Amino acid sequence: MKRSHRPRGENAPVRRALIGLLLGSCILAVGEFACRSFNKTWDQLSPNDPYWVTFLGERRVFPRLLNPPNGPSRRIFCIGGSVTAGFPYPFAGYPEWMSKELENCGSPDRFQVLNRGMGSWGSRREESLVRQVLDESPWAVVLYMGHNEVGEEMLYRSVPAWARSPIARWAWRSAGLTTLARVVIREKERLSGAKEPQGAWGWPKFLIPLAPQEVESDFEARLRRIVKTIARSGAIPIICVSPSNLLLPPIRSNDADMSSAVSVRGASAEWIRTYASALDLWRRRRPESALAQLRTLPEAARTDSVHWLMGMSLLELKQFERARTELRLSASKSWIASDRLREIQRRVAREEGAVLVDLEKLWSNRSPAKLPEAKYFSDSHHLSLLGYRSAARAILQALRESKRLPAQCPKPERGERADIADLGLPKKHEAAAWGLMANEYSFYGDQTGYADFHRQAVEWMARGLRLDPPGCLSRLRLDHPAIMLDLALAYTRLGDSASSRMWIDRVRASPKGTWVGIRKSDQSSWAQEARTALGIRNFVE
Repeated sequence: MKRSHRPRGENAPVRRALIGLLLGSCILAVGEFACRSFNKTWDQLSPNDPYWVTFLGERRVFPRLLNPPNGPSRRIFCIGGSVTAGFPYPFAGYPEWMSKELENCGSPDRFQVLNRGMGSWGSRREESLVRQVLDESPWAVVLYMGHNEVGEEMLYRSVPAWARSPIARWAWRSAGLTTLARVVIREKERLSGAKEPQGAWGWPKFLIPLAPQEVESDFEARLRRIVKTIARSGAIPIICVSPSNLLLPPIRSNDADMSSAVSVRGASAEWIRTYASALDLWRRRRPESALAQLRTLPEAARTDSVHWLMGMSLLELKQFERARTELRLSASKSWIASDRLREIQRRVAREEGAVLVDLEKLWSNRSPAKLPEAKYFSDSHHLSLLGYRSAARAILQALRESKRLPAQCPKPERGERADIADLGLPKKHEAAAWGLMANEYSFYGDQTGYADFHRQAVEWMARGLRLDPPGCLSRLRLDHPAIMLDLALAYTRLGDSASSRMWIDRVRASPKGTWVGIRKSDQSSWAQEARTALGIRNFVE
């Protein structure tokens, strides 16, 4: 039989497709090789990565250290969210205070304390971070968790299903595809006019609501796995029970001035009138009358804000037990660390043999009301300078009591104090800390409970500007007249009338309608001092 021969032209498309596929694969392979050769940080997390990449666990969050350690014989890694990162004090969180305390106590061992805090991260993402630090010969690992669990889970459930697929995970293991995606995201943000990268650190527009109770079982399971993994590696697991500042309004409502916050919730006019009246009575030091007003509200209408104000009124009446009940009811409806999550941390530490540092109980026992005092916080859960130093000393004391540190660590001292100058930071870092602290204050304004924070913040701004004006100014929203007023007050306190007048002139030159000035009805300490010290009678909104 004769063989039938196809015309040569019929195989040409197939050959061209195969050649194209081969050439494309070669180009991709060369590109992949080039990206891996010349971009040594491609596998590290970048601000230009999409936010959901942080959940894949495929990225190194921090650069790899020498292994085994070259120099210090003992490494202490501190893992957690924004509290561990030191917010709102760059370079002055509890890891930095631990390092300073260990340096001062004269221990024969040499220590290196490494900050591995990532803002908004909870145990879901911190579990992959623990696996990374265990490759770097840790002596101990501090776990400051619990206050981001609900927020992180809401973020995780908002990740699109395709982004969690094996294909997405495989794509982000490629240096070439990673580099290409980052270039596209960076250009997109440049064209949209974004001032800062919104990739890995950004949040989606919509989050799926979640009750705090929904994360408890997953949190306990992950925490147990993390502690067991650390213990198997030979390192010391340390669990810090994260405290909350119950003396401030609930975080969701930003409720020092409740009238706008409650109306957004769709509350009835009757509810708003009752609450506003009770708030006014409490501010005028009439807690009994405020409680009487709030008790007229039915149980179903007692929101987190209502429980908070009832608790604050009871505190003034010295009814501490009832006050604690109301304040904890208020906090239980928030997404910040709850009492039940703290109890999980205590139980896991007890059952798994971890070192427990119970900051919640430690600070509560120092107060007659058996609640953590506001002086340890800069807001609802981030710590103040004093709080960060106190937390560092508590961790070292727990290690000493468990016979892991010598008796002289930490060095004993009388009273509680914390000055950022004690850390011996470079001037530009100290100025950056003052600037960011002051900027954090501008977010909260003169809310109830922030009087001490305000007095410190305005002085910090002035100190930062004197140390490093460009570095501090770059971190302040100085187009906001409230910040300018703060600076005017700060320089007035420091006796620098010329600088004070300069900032007042800038306030007067600000466009009307862009800020909220001092209302005639505002009788807060901040407003009274501004009127007296600066000669201001009133600014129109």
